[in-house]
Amino acid sequence: MDGTKSVGASAKLVQLSAGSTAAINSIFDPTRVMPVESTVKGVGKEFTRTLPGYSIEVLEIAAQ
Repeated sequence: MDGTKSVGASAKLVQLSAGSTAAINSIFDPTRVMPVESTVKGVGKEFTRTLPGYSIEVLEIAAQ
């Protein structure tokens, strides 16, 4: 994260994932694909994260 003086040690993660690209919500299963919030620890100016298949992740990282 070039241009930052410091980065928080943790970050908010919002993840949207499914078992396949064909997964959808329906009237009978409206919550099959939903965003899930959690906290990621070990965040720094440089870090590595392996993403699960069929997912989208948004990290909210505090930086100064």
